[in-house]
Amino acid sequence: MRETGCLGKMLVTIIVAALLVVSNAIAAPSTQMTELEKKLYEGAKKEGQIFWWDAQGLQESAQFIKAFHERYPGITVSYYEANAVISDEKYFIERQAGKHPVDVIHIDWYEKYKKEGCLVNMADIVRDTGYSKGLLTKDQDAAGIEHTVKGVAYNTKLISPKDVPRSWEDLLNPKWKGRIAMDYQFEIFTFQADTWGEEKIIAYLKKLKEQNPSFNKGVTQTMTLLGAGEFSLATDASLGVVLGLQEKGIPIAFAPIGPLVGKFAPHVIVRDAPHPNSAKLFMRWLMSAEGRTLMDKVRKKGNPLPGSGTAQSKAVEQLGVQLIIAPVGLEIQGVQERFRKAVGYIK
Repeated sequence: MRETGCLGKMLVTIIVAALLVVSNAIAAPSTQMTELEKKLYEGAKKEGQIFWWDAQGLQESAQFIKAFHERYPGITVSYYEANAVISDEKYFIERQAGKHPVDVIHIDWYEKYKKEGCLVNMADIVRDTGYSKGLLTKDQDAAGIEHTVKGVAYNTKLISPKDVPRSWEDLLNPKWKGRIAMDYQFEIFTFQADTWGEEKIIAYLKKLKEQNPSFNKGVTQTMTLLGAGEFSLATDASLGVVLGLQEKGIPIAFAPIGPLVGKFAPHVIVRDAPHPNSAKLFMRWLMSAEGRTLMDKVRKKGNPLPGSGTAQSKAVEQLGVQLIIAPVGLEIQGVQERFRKAVGYIK
């Protein structure tokens, strides 16, 4: 299991109940529904609600909930905000106590859910939406609703275009000493253990250690500090976060250092979901063209594969570097610890 990085923080529970006042003033959903969609909506109206756990902030999740309400009036969405590891821990604790607290959840511990038989097969939703099988687990029991692309970011005010690093070796230049930040999860390296080779990465990290990097927890916080000029470069940067901050005028950009590492955050329907029809309807909506478009617009975490037309896809194409997609459920903790030790990270 991975570190949460924020277990010491207070959990924030946000219940968004009746975000919109459902009344006759709200237009009925479009009649252009598939047979499966109609069936699920009828069942969902009888259930009346859905429990959704995700890592989105309130302002972001509210936009998804509003759009879902407009499409499917009469279903209340109760939302709980936490990162995936915290949600996983909460789910299994409550499940052991005989409770059924969630319908749709953004998870981290895919293998544990799989082993304990907690996942619902979504093949019918996949067929109905035409969802790309490349964005699903093999058994179609987890879907890549949002995608994180990891790489190296830099402050555009502190580094001129001619000095932007273009390779991992460039980060070892003495001029970057004391000017590099690293995220404690080290995913940009751990997900490349098979392609680089573990020994090669460890040798590289030992060299990088001589650059006196600083260590941070939380990608958004690190990117904000990068934009403020606290350091010049940051590894394990999130492309989606960078794109979002760029829209706010923050002076940061991605360096053309490859390969980039992409991973999708699994979203699942749990087998003991208290509102099974609502759960399937909500997941189907997230996987629909409307849901995918909203993910790209709000979170900047749409499908990053070339040709998909999302903000991330266009950015990857512009960088002109290779993108590696990390498999779901890859066990990285042991590798992670060895890499942390090599670069001098201390918890």
